[in-house]
Amino acid sequence: MTETTKILVVSDSHGFEGNLKKAIDKVKQFDIMIHLGDFESGLNRIKDMVSCELHMVPGNNDFGTGMDKDKVVQIGTHRFFLTHGHKYGVYYGMYGLYDKAKEHNCDVVLFGHTHKPLIKYMDNITLANPGSISLPRQNYSEPTFLMIEIDKKNEIHFSICKI
Repeated sequence: MTETTKILVVSDSHGFEGNLKKAIDKVKQFDIMIHLGDFESGLNRIKDMVSCELHMVPGNNDFGTGMDKDKVVQIGTHRFFLTHGHKYGVYYGMYGLYDKAKEHNCDVVLFGHTHKPLIKYMDNITLANPGSISLPRQNYSEPTFLMIEIDKKNEIHFSICKI
């Protein structure tokens, strides 16, 4: 890897793509976008918004997509486990996600569902939730997204961003 790889991660747009467009415009340049589900009726609109590599997994409100509920993606030397999170009890703890990451030899888990941003480190695994791009539930109630940068040394950096 010769340059920094920038990854825009969003979740829980629920058919409202206005804030997603704002996030895309704010970040301007990124290499990969990941949507972690509950896009609802916005699937094709989201695909049309970006020309970069795009990874998506469906959420508990996404029906009939034919997409895999979970996905493993290799980016550089990092393996990402992508899921919406609703099948792993994310309101009650991270151990279900942690176990899945270990099972798939992943060092990063990206999930949504709670509508609350989170970056948590468990052993050598990072668990990150971008919060909701449209319907936030954290105390300050601002839509959030996650930026991930993988630098030239393959070191990975996470930051929660507001619109």
